Parts: sequence; structure tokens; C-alpha cells
Amino acid sequence: INKGHFVQHCKKMRKIYKERRETLKNALVNAFGDKVTISDNSDNVCVIATFNIKLSTEDILSQAKKSGVRIFSIKNQCIDPSLMPDRTFVFGIGELTNSQIKNAVQRLYTALIY
Repeated sequence: INKGHFVQHCKKMRKIYKERRETLKNALVNAFGDKVTISDNSDNVCVIATFNIKLSTEDILSQAKKSGVRIFSIKNQCIDPSLMPDRTFVFGIGELTNSQIKNAVQRLYTALIY
């Protein structure tokens, strides 16, 4: 810490997470187009997205799980779920590579749209 290694590590990880976050945002928009809205409140290791499709939150979670994609309803992540929009999810990106992110979005698209 005294030699600045921790600060260097944090800068490196911020850059990596930013790249992964942008990869996920771009992949979602490229796949789903106007059927997805990305929140401006996405942070370092999470992206928040709302799907504008006919499936319910529960159906989206079920289809995502079947396709091997793990997402979380925003309603389970907040103090007052009634304030959160339906079909809004948290996507974690911390341990995924850019390639894994793109692949997961394609699997999710196939599960939700086809």
C-alpha cells in the first residue's frame, strides 16, 4: 500500500471493468435494440437494464436461467421494490471476459426473443 501498488491495482481494475461494462451495454443494445433500456445508474461491476418485451419478470428470469445466464431482478436488490420498474435486472460483469459477456447476451436474446 505504501508503495502505491493498491492505487495502481484500483486504476487497472477500473479500466477493465469499464471495458466490460461497455461491452455488455453494447452487446445488449446490438442484440435487443429498442427492446432494452440501459440505466445511467450502472456502476463498476454491474449494469442495470430494463427489457421492453411482453414476458414477465419471472418469465425472463426463468428463461435466462435455462439459457445459463444469471441475472437478478432489481426488485430483490433494493429497499422498496415498489419503486422499481418491472422487467429491470442487474447484470454482474466482475468475473466475465468480454467474449463471455457477448456470448451470454446472445444466449439471452435467443431465450427471450425466439
